[in-house]
Amino acid sequence: MKNEIITKAVDWWVSQITHGAKFDAGSDKNDQALGMAELMASILAAGKRKSVDKEKIKNFAKDLYNLIEDRLKQVGRCTLSTDYAPDYPLSEVINKNQLDPGLFPWKTTMWIDENEVVLKNGYGADQVKL
Repeated sequence: MKNEIITKAVDWWVSQITHGAKFDAGSDKNDQALGMAELMASILAAGKRKSVDKEKIKNFAKDLYNLIEDRLKQVGRCTLSTDYAPDYPLSEVINKNQLDPGLFPWKTTMWIDENEVVLKNGYGADQVKL
């Protein structure tokens, strides 16, 4: 079961690189500047996504799996998060594999334990069990 949980978490982060991340900073119809920032981040990420080396993605997935597995063994849980860029320890795996932090979503938190993966993807988003 633990391997399935880790794989589910890793697959979600890989999908952010390959299929596009959500850049949600909490804009609404009254905040055009923030909405424009979200739009620009999406456009920039779409351009970067086209040139990502598949080998880097494969290595990122392997390293992220190992990170989560180690955290689960050590403390029984792992939290991966982003603000406007990835936070530690996710940022270390991204940097190690020379991936652009701009490919990853904004305002996102993932909680992983041996039983489940819970995700909050975007500013003010609800928590969802993957």
